[in-house]
Amino acid sequence: IRLTMTVPALGADGAPVFATAFPLGPHALVDAWLRTALWRAAGNVGPSGRLFAPDHVVELHCADPRRSLHHALRWVRRIAREPLPLFPRSWLVHALALALPGRGKTPSPPEVRARIARERARDALLGVEFGARVPELGRPAELALFRDAEPDLDTVLELGERVYRPLFDDIAIRRRREGAT
Repeated sequence: IRLTMTVPALGADGAPVFATAFPLGPHALVDAWLRTALWRAAGNVGPSGRLFAPDHVVELHCADPRRSLHHALRWVRRIAREPLPLFPRSWLVHALALALPGRGKTPSPPEVRARIARERARDALLGVEFGARVPELGRPAELALFRDAEPDLDTVLELGERVYRPLFDDIAIRRRREGAT
């Protein structure tokens, strides 16, 4: 397999830099992770990559770029053969709720964070009464996967964990401060 990409924008320290004008989403995160892995696999094992979104800053370490790329290619092949019931936004909401510390001064216990993460994932999947975002099940491409069955959040989160956990093992994420540029 031969993979190619254009040279990414580089910061002053030689690190690849990626930016999105939209809140952190699965597409920007996966794209920056894969591009960083490709850049590092090509022999440019300098500083970690960075993804800047209006709401988060992500450090993309990709310490083992070959492992990252093999994982991605394995899942791309599987997705090409069979549509998977993946809900990247709901899993991303779940993973972010677990990865980021709470906004209070004392961190919540793990079981409280797990409960909150699950509630946020369900809200992303099914929508909330006053939510601004379209729920994932409100999108035609997602509905097509579940014409005859009701999605099971546990199955969605378990599969998202298998597919996307290696990505979260390669990154460090933090919220951006209000007003930061």
